[in-house]
Amino acid sequence: MARTYSNGFVFKNKRATHWMIAVPWKDETGKTGRVTKTTSVACYRDKANPDGSTSPDNRGKTTAEQALRVWRDELIREAGDDVGTLTPFHSYAKHYVGEKRRLKSVSASTADGYDIILKQMLGTELGSCPLKDVSPDMIRDFEAQLLEDGLSPVTVNKTHVLLKSVCREAVRSEDLLGNPFDRVDPPKRRPKPINSLTAEGLTALNTKLSELEGNPVAIAARLALLTGMRQGEICALRWVDVDLSDRSLRVEHAASAEKALKQIVMGV
Repeated sequence: MARTYSNGFVFKNKRATHWMIAVPWKDETGKTGRVTKTTSVACYRDKANPDGSTSPDNRGKTTAEQALRVWRDELIREAGDDVGTLTPFHSYAKHYVGEKRRLKSVSASTADGYDIILKQMLGTELGSCPLKDVSPDMIRDFEAQLLEDGLSPVTVNKTHVLLKSVCREAVRSEDLLGNPFDRVDPPKRRPKPINSLTAEGLTALNTKLSELEGNPVAIAARLALLTGMRQGEICALRWVDVDLSDRSLRVEHAASAEKALKQIVMGV
């Protein structure tokens, strides 16, 4: 029966001679349990204070936690779910996206977009690097190469955001001690050039649209030119929103998740 392992924890044995490590698990039937192991890392009894309280003695705890992560990775690999600190970063990121898709925490189209982004990592030093060895310099080199290959800063920025989220989850799962992306600035986005019609272009387009009088697409295009309305607002327009006496349109809906509310006065 396949098991899923959680982060695990360290504790002192009863005699306070060595640190122990434990990893809780859950199988496909919902049954839970934990596996424990005594490490070779020495521990010491907590100090008793005069007031009856104790002060923890954590000498060796960091080393024990490192041993815990290595052992947890071994357990995961044996269970056939090879995700941990030694997993190549690309594989770890694929697992992250796969879990997002399985749990439906993102839409299918968003997950598909993530898969396309992750393909950029194939065959790269960053993609094949074990998760624990991912460094800020490696990230900078990877993103610089994407820009050199012709990808836009916007696309590289999206890649940066996704991979930073993967490492944030790795920190939460205790597969990483810190997020290497926190020390890397995302690529700066170049301002988009203004893409608008000249006066001559507007006249020419209006002339062409006039020749298509009565065509629904032409009507929608003229509405966009005259009012600046968005596509979703035009698609959601109803006759009740049109005031011919006032020569105005009231925009209260949009064919999207976002609602709009504004009034547009048409020119005479």
